[in-house]
Amino acid sequence: MVSTSDPAICRWERGGTSFLVIDKNRLASEVIPNYFKHSRYSSFMRSLNSYRFKKEQISFPDGVVGHRYSHHGFIEGQPDLLVSIHESAKRDSVRGEFEEKRALVSEIKALKSDISALEGTVESLRDELSSLRSQLKSRTSETEHHVCKACSDKLKVNVEATLFDATSCDNTEGSIESD
Repeated sequence: MVSTSDPAICRWERGGTSFLVIDKNRLASEVIPNYFKHSRYSSFMRSLNSYRFKKEQISFPDGVVGHRYSHHGFIEGQPDLLVSIHESAKRDSVRGEFEEKRALVSEIKALKSDISALEGTVESLRDELSSLRSQLKSRTSETEHHVCKACSDKLKVNVEATLFDATSCDNTEGSIESD
């Protein structure tokens, strides 16, 4: 890219250890689209930064402000060094953190949905428990009434039997005395 570009746009610096971007607008419109899926100089700079290229802002004698980029694996005439250029661990780390955050957000959404469903179940169970308590109270009251009536009837029978026995005893004693 650098070797085949118009030197008024970008070129190798003397010694070939860095390259200069002289006209970033022309680089964006004429050179970058031939090598990338975009034509934005800012994206090009981010890409270089992610591969650990060092950037320096420089001023040319004609007042134009450009950039100098260098990397130990990007040297003019030494394509065998290109294999040493890798994305920075920081970018990989950031990408990994982003994916981890996305997974956590997804998990949080699923947990919120589960909580909402559980809250509905708890509310339903509370309503059912309240209904069962009312039924139990009603049945307990009915049972107490029946038990009390049964006890009362039994007591009444016992009292009547006792009274009958007492009356019988009075009659028996009375007839013995009259003899």
